[in-house]
Amino acid sequence: MNYVNHILKGVAYDDSYRKILEDFKDNNSPVILSDNDIEYVTNVLKSQQKEFQKVISL
Repeated sequence: MNYVNHILKGVAYDDSYRKILEDFKDNNSPVILSDNDIEYVTNVLKSQQKEFQKVISL
């Protein structure tokens, strides 16, 4: 159970996805994301993180 809590906390509070998204701004990337695309995906992920935070607080 402790291992699962560790994973859930990582999903709920970690923002390492930001670095991954920034890597897709590079013109040499197979998929190129604009600043608006990155902002949209970031907002979706933050929304999901809030849901995970609610689950952890139960």
